[in-house]
Amino acid sequence: MGDRKPPIVSIAKPSKSTTTVPARSSNLRLKKTFSDLDADIFLNKAFDYIAAYFEGSLAELSERNQGVDGRFQRIDAHTFEATIYRAGKKQAACSIHIGTSGLRGSSITYSNDTTARGNSFNESLSVTFDDQELYLRSLGMANWSGSAPENLSLEGGAELLWSMLIRDLQ
Repeated sequence: MGDRKPPIVSIAKPSKSTTTVPARSSNLRLKKTFSDLDADIFLNKAFDYIAAYFEGSLAELSERNQGVDGRFQRIDAHTFEATIYRAGKKQAACSIHIGTSGLRGSSITYSNDTTARGNSFNESLSVTFDDQELYLRSLGMANWSGSAPENLSLEGGAELLWSMLIRDLQ
């Protein structure tokens, strides 16, 4: 019974550190570089996005406007057509194609001629980039003033082409 040792109690107070972690800089962005592969993948992603955008917009247009029907048709992996009918009569149509045009290399082309497959077009979107992001750039043919919007998002590119299809009906 005499073997018992009293418990050890620490009375040390936690020390207050006078050393603080320095704040970090907000200037941490580094320049990115993009390859031809990055641009090709982005262009294909843009084409798929634009196709889905047109298909959804045509369906909604029909839903909201009595007597108006939209028709989306995928021709092949590189081309789709969009047509708007009012009372069964064709009012507007376009063909959108992804591929190589002699003017700008790989691009997405919009044509009011549904038989065009990139050979003739009314507008073209190509890939451009800055030091951080990939974008779509319009050739500027859709805007008669000649100034093309720069650095379009996927939605911005889709809306530009959609506005070309529907503008005569508005």
